[in-house]
Amino acid sequence: MNAQRVAAFVDGFNLYHAIDELGHDHWMDHEEKESDVGIAIHMIRAALRDECDRLLLITRDSDLAPAVRMVRRECPSKTIRLVTPVNRKHSMDLYRAVGDARHVTRMKPYHLERSLLPRRIIDREGHEVAIRPVKYDP
Repeated sequence: MNAQRVAAFVDGFNLYHAIDELGHDHWMDHEEKESDVGIAIHMIRAALRDECDRLLLITRDSDLAPAVRMVRRECPSKTIRLVTPVNRKHSMDLYRAVGDARHVTRMKPYHLERSLLPRRIIDREGHEVAIRPVKYDP
């Protein structure tokens, strides 16, 4: 099996709302500033520079569909996988842009819970360097 290089692009604004809907109301503030433009630029650049074989896009923002279509058109050997944040429906425009239902999935709450950092972070010398706040506990 050949190892594939994967570039992941996460739309934090969409993920923020998904986490918020799960009852994690600890977010104080969040402001989106051209994140979809930045994601689009980085996706296209990574594909054109051949920095990856597969692109993983976590969003439901249909504004990214043109970038997805461009990557598919300009770099047809690249695979794009779309993951929709928890409790969100797919954007039909994005769904069509990735071109195949096999490349689309929905994130589940347990995916987020399994990705949490440990309760305590210990450095090599045994010193506690961080503690995950209780409000982040699953």
